[in-house]
Amino acid sequence: MIADFEFTEGARRPFFAVTIKSVLTNDAVSLTGTTVRFYWAEEKDLETAIVDGGSVTLTDAGNGECEYRWGATDLPRPGIYRAIFEIEHTDGLKQPVIIEGVVVHPKIG
Repeated sequence: MIADFEFTEGARRPFFAVTIKSVLTNDAVSLTGTTVRFYWAEEKDLETAIVDGGSVTLTDAGNGECEYRWGATDLPRPGIYRAIFEIEHTDGLKQPVIIEGVVVHPKIG
């Protein structure tokens, strides 16, 4: 299986970098003035969050670019995961961007 996003168990890089785009126009959504949080769980156990509201770095807010920087325990084991980048806009409304089927591979060595 080839997934859109693949990481390695226990790794800290690469960061989980995304560009938020409009589903209507495919244009980047400006993240200027927003707060973005990260949620992460195994697909087989979505009730148990591994990351629950993690801090997201805006790398190019005007062009919708942001990244979650992995903590030491964020990629605990191989499996299939779900990520949510939750954008809270300046009007207080939240926009979840759900990414399913993220693959975490076993570490080598």
